[in-house]
Amino acid sequence: MRKPEGIFYEMITTAAVCRPDRIVVVGRSMIKDCQQPIRYGMFAALIRPFGLEAGEILPHGARLISGLGDLVESVPVTQPSKCEAV
Repeated sequence: MRKPEGIFYEMITTAAVCRPDRIVVVGRSMIKDCQQPIRYGMFAALIRPFGLEAGEILPHGARLISGLGDLVESVPVTQPSKCEAV
């Protein structure tokens, strides 16, 4: 089995032991890494540093990124405050 066969995406969900909507597939192929994962209920991030190719349409629910760094959100990390007994 391999991408873009449907059984591949079903096995990912089984192996991950979670719902498909908790999985993000990242890659460069519109069919293998974007259309098929979305068809099976996953999210997709399509890596295209120069945008979509002529005639391509990004499926609903997919995200177009220029590189893996775009997936990381800049969220400040803070230490939890200590709770004191009253």
